[in-house]
Amino acid sequence: MTAPGHRDVRLLVTAVGLSAVGDFLVWVPLALHVEAMTGSPYAVAAFFFALFGPSVVLAGAAGRLADRTENVRLLVAVSVAQSVVAAGLAFSTGSLAALLALSALLGAGTALSRPPESALVPAAAGNGDVRRANGLVESARYAGMTAGPVLGGLIAAAGAIEVALLIDAASFLAVAACAGAMRARRDPRALVGAAGDAGRLRDGARHLTGDRILLVTLAAAVGSLAFFSMSIAAEVIY
Repeated sequence: MTAPGHRDVRLLVTAVGLSAVGDFLVWVPLALHVEAMTGSPYAVAAFFFALFGPSVVLAGAAGRLADRTENVRLLVAVSVAQSVVAAGLAFSTGSLAALLALSALLGAGTALSRPPESALVPAAAGNGDVRRANGLVESARYAGMTAGPVLGGLIAAAGAIEVALLIDAASFLAVAACAGAMRARRDPRALVGAAGDAGRLRDGARHLTGDRILLVTLAAAVGSLAFFSMSIAAEVIY
């Protein structure tokens, strides 16, 4: 692990912000397109499940992959793959089956990119303030999550869903470029001890259950997100 400094923090902040914009840009135009194409709330729900389900299903595998692969290389590879998938979506808007399949692949890319994004924060900060770097990264993430649906809604209002998807594809290429330009590297293979996956899982569970504030905060966040997610498909239809 290297200790480069502020340049890498700026690159990582930019990459995370662009990644969040790309992840959330497709929400509005694709959901409205699926509703207009099918008129079915089940199809809209299936779209959101395809987009977000992989983040749940692949969470464990994504974490293990980030602990076995150099993280900058992983983030670049996943971002390029997401760009290809988003471009494919732009030319597949006439088929619901293709939309759902490619949306699931896009969601899988999101699941695989989150662990290396977060794990690279200490490496990018180097000898600097890791807490400040983490705050900047998370601010960029939530700024992107806010800007993405707004931009997507404006493009959807103009009836240019293909443009939204091509912008999405370009945003992932920009993420790959920012990540590739970083000097910091995190190769977890040099850091992993003898405990293995089971030992690290036990350590994580022990830390989570041993911190009452963290446990309550996480439970409240999961509960709030669950209730919020229940309304998404209905809001598109009604």
